[in-house]
Amino acid sequence: MKKLVAAMSVFLGLTALSLSLEARPGKGGDHDFLDRLEFIADRIGLTDQQEADINSIINSSQLTNAVDRERAVQIKDELHGLTENFDASQAQILADEMGEITARLVYTKAETQAAVQAVFTAEQKEMLQAMREEREKMRAVFGERGHGGFEGRSGEGGRGGIPRHPDGQ
Repeated sequence: MKKLVAAMSVFLGLTALSLSLEARPGKGGDHDFLDRLEFIADRIGLTDQQEADINSIINSSQLTNAVDRERAVQIKDELHGLTENFDASQAQILADEMGEITARLVYTKAETQAAVQAVFTAEQKEMLQAMREEREKMRAVFGERGHGGFEGRSGEGGRGGIPRHPDGQ
């Protein structure tokens, strides 16, 4: 189970962070994320074989993306270094390379998601969809990660405020 949680954390991390190249500090960080993954794995009842299959998919994706992600961070640093002595041709070369890397990462992400989805049974897919729908309902009420759903937090009336009713009252 721990190997599955670790593997799924990478997979879902790619999904949740999309193409973010660096981890951003947040409330709870990886610990909350791993707890959520374990919860999901337990809720949908993965078999040992499914865990092994998902582990294999995730590990393969990690290996495929490792060099690109490392190079993307280097490019970001190089672009940042060009701010004082801007070289348009060098910046364009780096931007083009970043575009190629991004395209590969997007493709690998979609390929990995499809491969993981293929491991789930129809019942597990339905359970995951129900969980997504429930999460979306909560986001509609409370906003993304607790922001935006409260007066003031979304720009209305300053800081703090009273939670909105789900139907806007």
